Amino acid sequence: MSALSRPPLVELHLHLEGCLTATRAGVLWSERPSIAPPPVGGLRDGHWRFRDLEEFLRLFAWAGQLLDGPAAYRQLLQDTAGFLESQGIVYAELFVAFGVMHHFGRDPKEIVPELARWAETHAREGGVDLRFIADGVRQFGPQAAERVLEDALAMRERRVVGLGIGGDENSLPASAFAEVYARAREAGLGTTLHAGEGTSPWAVAEAMELGVTRIGHGIAAVEDPGLMRELAERGVVLEVCPGSNLCSGAWRQGRASHPLKRLAEAGVRVCLGSDDPSFFKTSLKGEWDECLAHGISLSDLRAWNEGAVTAAFLSEEEALRVLQRVRKEP
Repeated sequence: MSALSRPPLVELHLHLEGCLTATRAGVLWSERPSIAPPPVGGLRDGHWRFRDLEEFLRLFAWAGQLLDGPAAYRQLLQDTAGFLESQGIVYAELFVAFGVMHHFGRDPKEIVPELARWAETHAREGGVDLRFIADGVRQFGPQAAERVLEDALAMRERRVVGLGIGGDENSLPASAFAEVYARAREAGLGTTLHAGEGTSPWAVAEAMELGVTRIGHGIAAVEDPGLMRELAERGVVLEVCPGSNLCSGAWRQGRASHPLKRLAEAGVRVCLGSDDPSFFKTSLKGEWDECLAHGISLSDLRAWNEGAVTAAFLSEEEALRVLQRVRKEP
């Protein structure tokens, strides 16, 4: 697809740590000999190696050890901004793994303000506008998620706009985090939850009961027509990442066409995301091209892109400014 026919883009489902390239990870690891080798296939020949979603999650956690302070994270953010701008992305919300930081004994309050300072300057100079979603880890439990929320609330002036929880969906039910999400909503934070990524429609239904406005992935909902109707009625946005689903095994190509088109045809609000680009070799630009190749119209893609602006965790005034950038042709 020509860049001339693609508008400025908005990315809502992107993990900052998932933008760590294998090459840079290798350099960081060489400078940190005390860190044990990566699990499973790990890091070989300048590439990340894993076979399924479980192995990816273990590898992702290992990579988090390499990002051991503000300097490493700032370099990663700069790399990520360049990657986004090369695709014409003007606004992005980045999941930042507060829960993983806590797990390794690091304080997000020593790291995120440095990221916010750089991001603020970069946006002022006309670069991509970057905001942060404090991301917890489901298998670490509600108490750990409470700590993530506390840090998120403490850094709302540091471009932290939302709360999310990823990790192993099979470890704990979403209902275990009901109180955490209630507090986040009451405080005015945006809320999203990873659910229905290669699991069951029930996981998506349970996520909706938390009152979230967005769900990460959510593709299992396609198996339940009633659930799709409810998603459509509530206006919950699914952050759908087809390339990631294929690489992680959450969706297997030979089984059927990816659920994205069927979800949209059922009236479910969707937006595209690239998830963990360095691990999955994805990009938002690439997702657009794949969608066009599989019969999704340019007008639909443009509508989803503008819908991502209204789903972003921004004030009405800020969202209007982003929408004006999106509608300005390259």
